[in-house]
Amino acid sequence: MTERPNNRFFQPIPALVGILDNYIWYRSDGQGNALLVDPGEAGPVIERFEREGLTPTIILVTHHHFDHVDGIAPLLERFPGAAVYGPEKTPLASITHRFAGGETLSLPAFDFHCEVIATPGHTLDHICYYSARDNWLLSGDTLFSAGCGRMFEGTAEQFMQSLQALADLPKETEVYAAHEYTAANIRFAKAVEPANSDLLAYEQTISELRSRDEPSLPSTIGLERQVNPFVRAGCETLRNAASAYRKSGKNPQPGSVVTTAADSFAILRAWKDNF
Repeated sequence: MTERPNNRFFQPIPALVGILDNYIWYRSDGQGNALLVDPGEAGPVIERFEREGLTPTIILVTHHHFDHVDGIAPLLERFPGAAVYGPEKTPLASITHRFAGGETLSLPAFDFHCEVIATPGHTLDHICYYSARDNWLLSGDTLFSAGCGRMFEGTAEQFMQSLQALADLPKETEVYAAHEYTAANIRFAKAVEPANSDLLAYEQTISELRSRDEPSLPSTIGLERQVNPFVRAGCETLRNAASAYRKSGKNPQPGSVVTTAADSFAILRAWKDNF
């Protein structure tokens, strides 16, 4: 199994704990300024930053859901002047710099250089931030460890294409997802693919981390290729599992064997929604 990385590039602030279990990732410029990602809650950010003597000057947004943006207004009220970067289609007036996907973003003060990748599926406006230079990915709710976000707005084809674009990144890429869902995702992944030895080993690793109340993240793209059923939806094992669920799952739908990655993804996502 691919070795897990340490948190080299971003540090987590747990938010909405026990509700949606978000992580608000941040990094400092070493001069008292901070860049943070998807602040769905202001209180934990203010508490951490007051303790560390930090002021948020850059806020990045991946998509419009409340658990990723509701902290922005109170943070801007307390720390006026911060620039907010986010998706072109996100209906949030506080966004000062908008991206459709395909742009580059360079913030030298934070040694932060990345590409913006459009990843519709969870929502239509979703974007991810990827650094080829430093091998990290801020994946929001598109890619979780051993899972992915619910398909609220996009199609299975869109979501599968978005996941494939991320899965095609270098295997060393560190994945900073927005939720602590890894243990729950592994439980589902085991139901889909019980003989996956990499997944079973990963379960033990995550169990040990969480028993110490340590984050399960970041993951890596290489690891997700091994353990994530949604990233692997097109492979024969996962297509067979999707076919079996369609025929005998909670919502049986007799039919032909699943042959496409998008169909397999759609069935797996519906299965996870009802798991």
